[in-house]
Amino acid sequence: MARLAALSQRRDPYLSTREINQFHHQLARLSRQGTPVIPAIRRFLQTAADADLLAFHGGERLGFRTLRLALFDLLDRIGGGEAEAVLQETLQGNRNPLEIAALAGYLEARTPGRYRRLILESARSVLLTASEGQQEPADIGPLFRVFQQYGDASLVTELEQVAPLQWGRYAAVALANLPDGVGVPSLARTVRQATENDLAGRFALKLLAQAADHPEARAALLESVRGQRVSDALWPELAELIAGGYRIQLEAPARQPQETAPISAVNELIAYTPGGGQRLYGVRYSTSYLTSEQLVQRLELLDAMLLEAANPIAIQALEHAYDRVWSLYLAEE
Repeated sequence: MARLAALSQRRDPYLSTREINQFHHQLARLSRQGTPVIPAIRRFLQTAADADLLAFHGGERLGFRTLRLALFDLLDRIGGGEAEAVLQETLQGNRNPLEIAALAGYLEARTPGRYRRLILESARSVLLTASEGQQEPADIGPLFRVFQQYGDASLVTELEQVAPLQWGRYAAVALANLPDGVGVPSLARTVRQATENDLAGRFALKLLAQAADHPEARAALLESVRGQRVSDALWPELAELIAGGYRIQLEAPARQPQETAPISAVNELIAYTPGGGQRLYGVRYSTSYLTSEQLVQRLELLDAMLLEAANPIAIQALEHAYDRVWSLYLAEE
């Protein structure tokens, strides 16, 4: 444990292959020792010490972004009530968005639902202080991943109140992904109330295309087509989102092993804002991540949109999307 902790004081930015192997060996050894090492881990976590492992040359081979994140994982591997108690203790009062998201994942996996209130309270508290300018700008994105993964209808109003120029896109993606589509009506209202060239409205429309399984999303999309409120430049992306060949998300797909469709490209979508910036990911698929039932729903939506479309650019984009979804549906059959 002392050798691992020494990384927080290290000044040499270069890691040799031997040192990288030692790092993994030390974690494995501590894991095998089990519960007796937990007090030493707890003492380290109670300090402000840490090491940005990716700042080292070769640090990506260590497998963790920071030393503290590596120790969270070690506690999870050791398991048991004492390890769980340290994870909970570390979450309480934590001000680091990345750590809150990581701790939430470990605690929720161990005892689903037990720490849900604590998880959301921790994320809300940090977002509030950051919104009020009481905290140094940092990557707030992990907090919105917590909201979309563990939130419910009670979060909708809070997410609606996030200032667009701070973390509006983060909040919109979280709304689109709340369980049971409870955030979709909020995005639909944003689209309906948007003025021409309203960036928030355009982004909400993209997310409705992505969430087109929900009736509110489909209704708002059809209204936008009927009212000719979709710009020519937006149509290709909008059609691709409906077809399931593209998705906008909060987290890089490499961290999401549940991905079911082959990925062909990942683009970082960065918005520089007064809130410290927003980093989203546009993921393109070589096939589609939609289920057979969703493919049928998308075909019906695209058919309805084609009946309403009058713009040649819109018709071309929708027809291309329809052909793509139809071929995928036939392949499923």
